Amino acid sequence: TRSLLCPVCLSVFTKPVSIPCGHNFCMNCITDYWSTLSVLQCPLCKETFYTRPSEQCQK
Repeated sequence: TRSLLCPVCLSVFTKPVSIPCGHNFCMNCITDYWSTLSVLQCPLCKETFYTRPSEQCQK
């Protein structure tokens, strides 16, 4: 069940998205996280994105 949890909010994914580095987050969690940064990066691996990736919805 751990793979079903968002690493930001630690709850079951809501509107899960995958970013280019392959990590998954709730859409609202990653959007809120990015809104607090001057550089877009993954909260887990810290990979930096120079343009905002389009969030891909996971089914």
